[in-house]
Amino acid sequence: MPEHKRVVFITGHYLGSDRKAGFHWMADACHRRGDEVLFLTTSLSQLSRLKNHYLFRYPVLSERNRMIEKEKGLWSYVWFPPFHPVNFRSSFVNRILAPILRQYPRFSLGECERYVQGADVIVFESVPAITLFEKIKKLNPNAKFVYRVSDDLAFMKNHPIVVDAETNVAPQFDLVSVPYQSFLKKFPGSNAVHHLHGIRKELFDRCTESPYKDGGTNAVFVGLNFFDYEFLSIAASLRPNWNFHIIGIPKKLESKNIRWHGELPFDQTIPYIKFADVGLLNLVDIPGSEYFTDTLKTIQYSYCRLPILAPKMLRSDRNNLFLYEPNQPDSIEQALQKAEAADRSTFCDEKILSWDELVQKIV
Repeated sequence: MPEHKRVVFITGHYLGSDRKAGFHWMADACHRRGDEVLFLTTSLSQLSRLKNHYLFRYPVLSERNRMIEKEKGLWSYVWFPPFHPVNFRSSFVNRILAPILRQYPRFSLGECERYVQGADVIVFESVPAITLFEKIKKLNPNAKFVYRVSDDLAFMKNHPIVVDAETNVAPQFDLVSVPYQSFLKKFPGSNAVHHLHGIRKELFDRCTESPYKDGGTNAVFVGLNFFDYEFLSIAASLRPNWNFHIIGIPKKLESKNIRWHGELPFDQTIPYIKFADVGLLNLVDIPGSEYFTDTLKTIQYSYCRLPILAPKMLRSDRNNLFLYEPNQPDSIEQALQKAEAADRSTFCDEKILSWDELVQKIV
């Protein structure tokens, strides 16, 4: 049995959000194994009110700057300072405001500081809170510091001071854990290790009821960003006998064989993935998007042994990946044919870790 620890996850997510990200599952895995966990939500401030941040649909304002024990040993803290580093989409404005935004770490963490001081492990996500590293390190110099790099900060258009902070502090972490092989180039130090995303295997394994009642071939996409609507339009017209189920992305196309489900709680997405015939990874081809080769949805599709349709920039050694040239109907047709003919029994999932196994490696 692992020694129980006090673990802090510093993230841009909210513990009670329906959008379950890797940090939710890592926190859950730690809590289930007996660790005491603090889920510290950052990337919110008074500036977030101007953008009507999606987290405001949850009680983040009533819970702000308060230690709240959601379950025994599982704490949530929504840090809500006056401002935080945001990209103003103007290089001039970003440059002028940079000296002010650099004061972000000076704000007190309030009630959670004492908890942070007593933590054994502190895990940072790749969000603007990376600028807090030196502040947290001073509060608790003896903790193990882990940087779990969920995204490319520059690609996600973070403020330049955030990108610079990552470059400066990454070598100081005890471990830099990256879910994408390509990220190792960004972190050439000996502290960087490739760890794929985990998966709640038991939730998929015990799911027994298919949501697909009409039969036929069902293709599914689950996600929120960088969706290629043009691919969907072409594929839906090439396969009128298929049903395309889109979860998370806003509706922009009308077609009899496209089903728009909106955002769903994670447990409701599981049967759509498990009982699908094809997984869609139809992401737009823009500079930097090639790192999406091992996204969480890719891992979930692969665990369920789905053939995956993806653009050519996402080339990898997965044998369940069928690539197409974006915006080219002939190329998409070829990929569709290969996915239809694929022998799913040949797809391998032995490299896929549970979140429990991943946490054991990281924490």
